Amino acid sequence: MQYEATVPTVRDRIVLQAIRLTLEANCEAQLHDSCHAYRPRRGAETAMRAMADAMGRGLCFVVETDIRKFFDTVGHKPLLKTLQRLVPKFADSTLLLKAIQLGPGRWPAKIGLAQGSPLSPLLANVSLLDFDRAVSTTEIRLVRYADDLILLTRSLRDAELALLAAGKQLAMIGLKLHPDKTRIIDSRTEEFEFLGFRFQPDRILPTVENWTRLHDDLRNLSDPGTDLTWAERIEQINALLRSFACYYQQTDCGRMLWNLDQFVVERLMELEIKNGRTDGSWRGRLVTVHRLREVRYAGKKSQSRRWNGYG
Repeated sequence: MQYEATVPTVRDRIVLQAIRLTLEANCEAQLHDSCHAYRPRRGAETAMRAMADAMGRGLCFVVETDIRKFFDTVGHKPLLKTLQRLVPKFADSTLLLKAIQLGPGRWPAKIGLAQGSPLSPLLANVSLLDFDRAVSTTEIRLVRYADDLILLTRSLRDAELALLAAGKQLAMIGLKLHPDKTRIIDSRTEEFEFLGFRFQPDRILPTVENWTRLHDDLRNLSDPGTDLTWAERIEQINALLRSFACYYQQTDCGRMLWNLDQFVVERLMELEIKNGRTDGSWRGRLVTVHRLREVRYAGKKSQSRRWNGYG
């Protein structure tokens, strides 16, 4: 295998993808339930649901942190040791070893995972499997998305112990928590953010950053100076609205989405006037985002517990 700059070649990506598919068939079922990133049928939605469920059950003290320079500092020795346990028939493969050691330099890397490799996300989860199992206890609920971690406990003392335990377990495999991104909060009185969600004491909302970014994109798509046809504008606006409604379908943002619908309509009406067009034919093709969100959530609410605050 060769490695050009920081991205694997097309030939290497094909080989790496084949290795990933082979390993995933053996590793996926053994990954811990607290792991939500880079897994089939899992993602930010399942991570948020686990968070909401834990908080609704009284685990209100939150340790918010992440792993410092995770992908750059993953140790190969502990990773290979875990792989030997999970997939013994593949762990001694020379091809697998070369794939793990793929790096930006001329020589095989001794630490870290290759950025852009289709195999790296799976290896990242495998490297933290023992950490996930060790930290998750009856007193500590771990929710991990790649290198972003949330630890939930019932008391401040338990949260402090959970933070110490997490740091100790990571040190055993050569990793560290990021000191500037670590804090303990009481979610009954303080808010925090995770994966684009803003957890407030009584509700879950989109983060201000994502809300602002969406409005900026919509302003750009409805700007007269943007060189798009009406059909292209509506198509791209609808794609943004559908994506936003899907991602935030289980948050308490109904009023925000209703206001978002009004914002989009007003922007397009202003654009129509500036272009000397008043037929309003675009209205029938425009997504109504708050209704779309209600429909999507209605189909799933019976399958998952929705967080309704602390009561």
